[in-house]
Amino acid sequence: MTIATALALPADFPERGMLLFCAFTVTLGTLVIQGLTLRPLVMALHLEEVDPVAREIRQARIATAEAGFTAVKDDATAGGAVLREELAFERRVAQEATEGDGRPTPPEKALRAKALAARRARLLDLRRDGTIGDDAFHLVEEELDLADLATATRT
Repeated sequence: MTIATALALPADFPERGMLLFCAFTVTLGTLVIQGLTLRPLVMALHLEEVDPVAREIRQARIATAEAGFTAVKDDATAGGAVLREELAFERRVAQEATEGDGRPTPPEKALRAKALAARRARLLDLRRDGTIGDDAFHLVEEELDLADLATATRT
């Protein structure tokens, strides 16, 4: 606005050149000084990063894990026990998280990704050497893609 106002002055305005110079100097100085000192100022103030969405996501993860745990707490099957362990793990990770959204990273994720990569490589070999055709390849590839997607979303 400062520069626009100075440029809007008529050409015969007294000391127009000096006013333009001052307007450019003030604008440039303000941008440079603030631009160069803002980061050091924020670092010196030790401001904490506030992310209310991540905090709310952590709270939602805790609440939904507890609800799921409660829903299957009386199930005596082996699958119920495994599911209770997974939900307890998710709840514990979300409760202990102090930053981020508290998303749990299961230890077996890397192992699942490694197995999927090996399966995909073998599938490509089967197609390349003619053991399977295109139709079979695409169907199994779709299954592997879905498994890969399921593994990726469990981070």
